[in-house]
Amino acid sequence: MKYDPNEALRDVKALSIPRRTGSPGEIQAQNYIIQRFKAIGIEPREEAFSFNPVLGLISKGFLLIVLLLLTALRFLSPFYPLLGIILCFTILILVVGFIWGKPVVALVGWVLFKDIPFLRKLRSKNIMATWPVGGDSPALSLRGTESRSNLPISTGIHSGLLRFARNDQEDVHVYILAHYDSKSQSLPLGIRIPLVMVLFVSVLFLVAYYFLSFWACLPLLGTFERVSFTLALTSGLTLFFTRTRNSSPGAIDNASGVAVMLQLAEAIKKEVQGFKGSKVQKFKGLKFHFVATGAEEEGLVGAFWLCESVGAYCSPRRICLRHDNTPLQKNHFFINLDGVGTKGRIYCTSKTGLHPSSQKQKELLSLIEEAAENEGLKVYSPPLVIGAMADHFPFVARGYNAVTFSTVSRRSLWVHTAWDAPEVVESEGMERVGKLILAVLAAY
Repeated sequence: MKYDPNEALRDVKALSIPRRTGSPGEIQAQNYIIQRFKAIGIEPREEAFSFNPVLGLISKGFLLIVLLLLTALRFLSPFYPLLGIILCFTILILVVGFIWGKPVVALVGWVLFKDIPFLRKLRSKNIMATWPVGGDSPALSLRGTESRSNLPISTGIHSGLLRFARNDQEDVHVYILAHYDSKSQSLPLGIRIPLVMVLFVSVLFLVAYYFLSFWACLPLLGTFERVSFTLALTSGLTLFFTRTRNSSPGAIDNASGVAVMLQLAEAIKKEVQGFKGSKVQKFKGLKFHFVATGAEEEGLVGAFWLCESVGAYCSPRRICLRHDNTPLQKNHFFINLDGVGTKGRIYCTSKTGLHPSSQKQKELLSLIEEAAENEGLKVYSPPLVIGAMADHFPFVARGYNAVTFSTVSRRSLWVHTAWDAPEVVESEGMERVGKLILAVLAAY
């Protein structure tokens, strides 16, 4: 990848304005991305949508219900043991369902686009650019004349993603995503995620403690119980009263991701255009969709909208394939860039919580780790994701192959605050992630 750190930083600086969904800054960011796509030479299209801003209602409602049930468990279970057991099971189902991930994704996705009375809808849009555009591109012109399988291996580089495809005569669609909106919170991400983890650990400990007490007829109240209840109540109330505002420039989150996405669009377009009829073509058989998603901070709304539109995709034979377990999913890959503006560790995750990754997802992660090793990089895959959401969630929940790349360092602690400004962005982190993604796309 011919990486221009100055150009990437210019993109970051241009986008680093408070731009929460519905604000003037969001419109300014949209216009900038549209103009950048046009400058690259790829005509963008806009997909507008309206949605219910329900993420805050769902999260605060969940916190309130858990805290009320926990308080009832502590003060009523000594007098009503059966009620205590019922409360324990209820809390356990709620907490495990949240940590599991898929139930939350399903709930948010189901309610976002419903008609809900007395709830004011917000509007946003996805900005998408596709390359190659049509059948006259070099990558696609070979398709009607000879099979990829007939090409001498020594004459070309075959994308590692093709090994996942169901049919090597069809395009593999690669979606490279980055959300362009931002938000600020009274607690930065680096504090909020530990608080979420403290809440869930203390709640699970309390439920286990009460179950053991009921089973072994032990005293319900004790030092460990009081400490755990205090931790759960304190962390839960702190999270409940966290306020969301529009004062963060959002340089790391996520102007850096949009900048890398634009750099990838430019590099891939030049690579495909530079193909002069030779059978050597790095991205042969791949069709790229570069998507700046809107309203990510409001509940991954742009990603959910894109997931629905991809799910209604029609094949060249005009057979509409839905987003259930159909072969279509094997030819679609989603690479999300979220917070890649630091020199810290490179993280790549396909998880939505504790929900285990599919075999295909594990194979994709193995391909990414192999490409990283060839580039002299190290990629970390967290065993679970709790307390944060990313745009790969809707796609993983629907059975697609999807991952999110992030870089994590101490500077990441200031995400969702007014200190997330261009001055804290490190171009080296964006460059490493960009080169790694190109290596994945062009893996042998």
